[in-house]
Amino acid sequence: MNKFLGLIIAALIALTALPSAAQTLAEASKAYNEKQYEKALTLLETLARQEPDNAQVFLLMGHTARRLERWAAAIAAFERSAALEPDSVASHISLGFLNEKIKNPEKAKAAWNKVLDLAQNEKTKELARKHLNNLP
Repeated sequence: MNKFLGLIIAALIALTALPSAAQTLAEASKAYNEKQYEKALTLLETLARQEPDNAQVFLLMGHTARRLERWAAAIAAFERSAALEPDSVASHISLGFLNEKIKNPEKAKAAWNKVLDLAQNEKTKELARKHLNNLP
């Protein structure tokens, strides 16, 4: 019984030594702010596997992948963030910009129209209108 109890205690110590999701997200944010994008992306990819329903993880992942010019990964992350939080203006703005960048006007239009629907701020709505007017 002592051996079993020892194993349980060792497992509990190992679990408490792991960083929490909030700590990992904070560390990824710090790495992003310090322009350590590869480090941030690695942390976020791990965190995304642990917390697949955390929209904030995917939003930061999208911004990080965008900084690394990994367009497909950035779009996938922003799409996941938008799916988890459909009212996220930030996710839809990013999708609008990135779909314009990769020359996907239909998806860009859908994103900018979503921004128009969701935005509370007139400046944000004007940004969306401007981009919609410039799309083919």
